Amino acid sequence: MIYKAKKEFDLALLQYQKSLAISQKIGNRGYEQATLNNIANIYSQIGLSDSAFNYFQKALYIANKKGDKYGLSLINRNIADIYLIKQKYDDALNTSIKALEYSLGTGATEEVYLNYELLSRVYKQKGNYDSAYYYVKHSVLKDSVKNVKTRAEVAEIQSKYESDKKEKENTLLKKHKPKYNIDLK
Repeated sequence: MIYKAKKEFDLALLQYQKSLAISQKIGNRGYEQATLNNIANIYSQIGLSDSAFNYFQKALYIANKKGDKYGLSLINRNIADIYLIKQKYDDALNTSIKALEYSLGTGATEEVYLNYELLSRVYKQKGNYDSAYYYVKHSVLKDSVKNVKTRAEVAEIQSKYESDKKEKENTLLKKHKPKYNIDLK
């Protein structure tokens, strides 16, 4: 993942191939699916959409076998992006609708938001501006996701503050602890 972030795609692919081999050897289908998706994302990022599509299909097969709705949403969204790049707008639309349906079944708000955003891009590319409904849902959901993230960040800061405060109180108590314990019985 670090190589991918640094855009060192050859090294990232090499490491992902090693990860894929290990996942397959130990029979961990979840890691295998995630690794296939990551490999596909790199191929997509470097413009090798046919290779990306093949790896997404392999990941999709595993997600289907596992009944992983979140994975099915994510992978279908990625496949729809490839269809958009290839200007296969009907395929992009059908696949993005599938992705949205899966994401709605997961309760993963951010994934739903990303699928609405994808649908708005697909409709825009198709010239179907009457389907702005998806953009409206996307905007509302985007605000909702931002609010959830903001609340989570505030809660984390509050928790850290309370923890630090307790730690300082304990340190002070230990510092000012009497040297002798006197039993007054």
